[in-house]
Amino acid sequence: MERKLVTTVYAVASLSVALIACQPAPTTSNTNANAAANTASTPASAEAGRRTPPTDLEALAQRLVTQSAGVKENDIVLISGGARDMELLEDIAVQVRKLGAHPLVTLSSDRMAKRMYTDVPENYDSQAPALGLKLADTVNVVISVDSNEAEGLFADADPKRLAARGSASEPVAARFLRNNVRQVNV
Repeated sequence: MERKLVTTVYAVASLSVALIACQPAPTTSNTNANAAANTASTPASAEAGRRTPPTDLEALAQRLVTQSAGVKENDIVLISGGARDMELLEDIAVQVRKLGAHPLVTLSSDRMAKRMYTDVPENYDSQAPALGLKLADTVNVVISVDSNEAEGLFADADPKRLAARGSASEPVAARFLRNNVRQVNV
């Protein structure tokens, strides 16, 4: 059910925020550093030798909440994402609460998404997403951090089942839009 909501939120999102990777670049050992120095004359190795500074997740969360989403006191904010971005999700939730708004954090994963497809009977694919509809009437803001990690996760999925799920979630997307829910997709 949560995956349906997250999928719906992604489908409805009209804003997309481009960000650099949220993880710091891996460090190199002295041996690797020496090898990189020896091959630094090639463009590919020069690129590999550069390090991207780690992202200040607290500052990013503050900008997402205040500038991108425009969170205000008493807003109810749905924050969704995956475990790999838990620190960012937590920082967003704290920034939301610091403004007197109310965060609700949901987690998703490729494993759960796949199991919702493989383990849940097909007859529920077209079931109206009651929780999604209630959330669309409750929340003022949605901040979604993309949690998809595996490419082609549903490559082997039956297109009819995917279409049924998409059709079932359309009323949720429409309700988010009708209710002018502010949405930020990261």
